[in-house]
Amino acid sequence: MQKFYAALLFGLLFFLPGNSLLAQETITSTGNYIDFSGSGFAAVPAIYPPPSTNNELTFESWVYIDNLPQDSDWDILYYLTDGWGVYLQQNGKLGFRYRVASAGNWPNLDSNTALSTGEWYHIAVTYSKSGGAMKIYINGVLDASSGSSSNMTYISDDRSNLIGARRQNSSSSAYGHFDGRLKHLRIWNDERSSFEINDNKSKVVAAETNLLRYYKFDEAQGSTVTDYSDYQKNATLAGDYIWGSDAFIDTVSPTVTLTHNASPTTVSNGDTVMVTATFSEAMQATPTINISGGQATYVAMSATASSAIWTYNWTVSSTVSTEVSVTVSGTDLAGIAYSGTESLTFSIAVDNDSPTLISFEDSIDSVIISPSQQISITATFSEPVTNTQIIIQDSQSTTLYEMTPYIDFDFNNHWRQNSSGVVEEPNNSGGAENLAYFGLIGGPSSHPQYNDLVIVDYGEGGDALRLFVETSEHINQLAGMT
Repeated sequence: MQKFYAALLFGLLFFLPGNSLLAQETITSTGNYIDFSGSGFAAVPAIYPPPSTNNELTFESWVYIDNLPQDSDWDILYYLTDGWGVYLQQNGKLGFRYRVASAGNWPNLDSNTALSTGEWYHIAVTYSKSGGAMKIYINGVLDASSGSSSNMTYISDDRSNLIGARRQNSSSSAYGHFDGRLKHLRIWNDERSSFEINDNKSKVVAAETNLLRYYKFDEAQGSTVTDYSDYQKNATLAGDYIWGSDAFIDTVSPTVTLTHNASPTTVSNGDTVMVTATFSEAMQATPTINISGGQATYVAMSATASSAIWTYNWTVSSTVSTEVSVTVSGTDLAGIAYSGTESLTFSIAVDNDSPTLISFEDSIDSVIISPSQQISITATFSEPVTNTQIIIQDSQSTTLYEMTPYIDFDFNNHWRQNSSGVVEEPNNSGGAENLAYFGLIGGPSSHPQYNDLVIVDYGEGGDALRLFVETSEHINQLAGMT
């Protein structure tokens, strides 16, 4: 029996969520890094098979910038002479380029986001000829993309491969030195997906076939940098560099911006509203949404193409008018929970009052009508209604007729006003009201009649109003208009 309990206890420990027996090693605690002070670099043995073999590539690393480039040249994160490179520009933006086989030209892509000094970032660049695109990711989120589908230049010899600088060949001087820190630099000969980049950015990955180089920079001493890929091609440090250690990766709680497609924020029972949560970084699946009043209680949100953006389609369901608030929760890839107070507020308007009949009128003065006589019957309700019917009953039958909505267009409410709301027509000084035309006030949006149909005074003469109507044929005058 003791053996059974021991086995059961071990099983419980093994399968408990988050237990250290199962947890993959993460890059979230104190760790070592290499700090290039502007003149150091690491020489990398030739990569074989090179990414150009199948025209797919992923480069990723944690990066901390001490100083941005001081001149027009780039600061290099990684560079293979005549092959491809990842670099930092004066404006803080990342750059990636590769050399097209035989042609000699270099397609390139810049990040949209500028990196700042004094902060750790996870950066990744990918290229796939079959996928037809170069991409840049920052902190696990796609930042820039550009179409490209050429063959990469095939290079497998000892041509210069450098981390932190570049040079023309192994015997020439290095230049374009990166001034900053690096940690967990990986090179793959496939295009890693957005999910793979996000999922692994804060994890120590195991060696696999497509992982060509993996430098953790965790030695803390010496000039040799261990390659943790199956190829075991250690790099050699040169120039000025410093080993360092700190707690540097993803210790900050994510932030979020909540948006919606409702306009205005007063909604009705049965309406559908899409709520979008845009987090500052990639999130674990799946963030949840909470809408007060029992509308949604920590319901899973839906994923989008970006693991930082999540949506929820809310169908309003309420029998009373009330106000509700919307909040979200979630955890980033490093296990840090969102702790902010961002919220949205909606008013739900529910009409529980039955409409009343204000008036019921006909168009004749007599209660006696003759056969085939036309009569207009008007019913006025206290609010808009639908499916309105009238019952006509005589000595022989009862008939239901559908009523049609009546549009009350009052000309007096549609004379054009100026920007101050003062009516210009037909009572403007010196104006004449014999002719007019309809027009739509298209702007500015501040105009009191913006997007309204208005009547504009035109021409000279007396007080008789005639309307110009645009038709496909010429009409001199429309008679009988009132």
